[in-house]
Amino acid sequence: MRFPLPFARAVVVLEAPITVPREDPASALPAITAALNRATERADQAVVG
Repeated sequence: MRFPLPFARAVVVLEAPITVPREDPASALPAITAALNRATERADQAVVG
């Protein structure tokens, strides 16, 4: 985790929890990828405007 310098702008974006099946964790990869993409887009919009 990286911490911003004092007085820098920072954004924290949280998404809903993702359930990963114990038997087949690879099946959750599309949901994880989509959540990361949504969080990145929301963070970009919050910083850029």
